[in-house]
Amino acid sequence: MSQIKVTDAAGVTGVFTNPITVDPYTPRATVFGTTPDYNNSEIGFVNHLSLYPESGVARVYGADCAQWDSSHVRALVTRGDRLWFSFKNFNLAPVIANWNAMTTEADYSPFHEYNRPKNGPVKVDYVAFILKLFAARDAHHNSALIKLGPIASWFPAVHDNEGIGWEEIMGQDNMPWDFTGWDQYNSAPNALDDPEEFVSLPVSAGLKYNLPVQIGEWSVQPQQGDVGDVHAAQWLLDVGNAYRRHGVRYVAQWCSTAPPNPNYHLENRPKCYAVIKQLIAGK
Repeated sequence: MSQIKVTDAAGVTGVFTNPITVDPYTPRATVFGTTPDYNNSEIGFVNHLSLYPESGVARVYGADCAQWDSSHVRALVTRGDRLWFSFKNFNLAPVIANWNAMTTEADYSPFHEYNRPKNGPVKVDYVAFILKLFAARDAHHNSALIKLGPIASWFPAVHDNEGIGWEEIMGQDNMPWDFTGWDQYNSAPNALDDPEEFVSLPVSAGLKYNLPVQIGEWSVQPQQGDVGDVHAAQWLLDVGNAYRRHGVRYVAQWCSTAPPNPNYHLENRPKCYAVIKQLIAGK
C-alpha cells in the first residue's frame, strides 16, 4: 500500500493509506450494534466495550466532539463498527477537525435529536447550520467519506410535541441528505407497541424521501421480574425482525450501564440481553 497526501482548500493536509475503502452504503442485511451511554463518561465506555465485544455499528454523541478522538472510539473502529457521530451544538470547527482525520467512511448527524421538545434547536438556526455543514463537506477533501443525515426522535415525550417537525427538515430541497436517522423507544414504560406499527414511522420516512433508514437509539423498558423479561425479549426480537423485513440499514441499541437510565440495563435482563447479542451476531 502507498501513502497519499491531500490538502484541502483551507490548507489542512491529511495523509491516507491508498486505497481507501469506501463502504458501498447499501448493506445486504440489517446491521445491528450499540450506542454507548456517553453520559456515563469513562465508566460507560468501559462497560459498553466489555458487555458488547461484538457490534456492527455504534453511534457516538457528545457536546463538542471531544469524545470522537478517544481510546474507546478507536476501539470501536478497531473492532469494525460503522461509526455514526452526532453532536449537540452548532460549532463547525471540531466537526471539520474530525473530517480532516478521517480514513474510513462515517455518518454525521447535526444536533442530537432535532425534534425533541426540550433543549432542541430553533428551526432557523438549525437550517442555517445545516447549510454551512453541506457547504463545508462539498469543499472538503474527504467529502466522499462523509455521510450526512438528521436524527428525529420517537418516544413518549415527543409524540404530541415534535418541536421542529421532521418532515420540514427532510423536505428541504437544498439539503442533500444521505440517510434519515431515528431514535426510537416503546411508547411508555411497560407498554410494548405492535412491532410492525412501531417501525412504520422511520420506514415510511425512508420510503417517502428515498433514503436509507438508520436507528441510532433503540431499547425497551421491560416489566419487572422474569415475566417482564420474557415479554420484552420477545418484543425486541420481533422489532428487530421487523427492521430487517423493511430493510432498515443500521440499528443501534442504547446501552446504558449506569444511572440515570436504569430501566435500559439490558445486561440485567438475561433474556433481553441474549436477544440483543443474537441480533448483533446476525442470527
